[in-house]
Amino acid sequence: MTSKDAIGSAIGVSLKMTHWLVSDFSDADMFVRSCPDTNHTAWILGHLVIAEIGQGSTIGATPILLPDGFREKHMGGMGVGSKKTPWNDSDDPADFWPKETYLNLLNQVRVKTIEALDRTTEEMLAQPTPGPMARITPRLIDLMVLIAVHQSFHTGQISAIRRKLGKPVLF
Repeated sequence: MTSKDAIGSAIGVSLKMTHWLVSDFSDADMFVRSCPDTNHTAWILGHLVIAEIGQGSTIGATPILLPDGFREKHMGGMGVGSKKTPWNDSDDPADFWPKETYLNLLNQVRVKTIEALDRTTEEMLAQPTPGPMARITPRLIDLMVLIAVHQSFHTGQISAIRRKLGKPVLF
């Protein structure tokens, strides 16, 4: 097994976990917050899409086509050192997209990330990460691992929302 195999496995598992955690969410459930000043699931999933587009582009992933206004709705708090509010204050479903749109976009961006990972070499992954993400992920391999870790971090938030909704514990 190579580091690319391990990264591919980790980002695959994190995507499956996300799908699993929201599998029984209604579109209305997507706007529940675990507590005040936290993100709802719709914003979290959109944030994951936008973040992975940026992270994946560093290793040459082709960006996916997003619905009009999608990027702007999910950019709050994005970027290392950002001073923007890290959540969207709107709970109005009309301001967002249905759950299936988010899951389809997550799948699409993940395909592009895996394709880019498949084109990399172990030597490429050892190269320094360019730009502001280098502070957190000094090498490209670290940035690729971050994709899985970042998504897993947010699945923890979704897990708390599941509890608030009274959904069954999955693991």
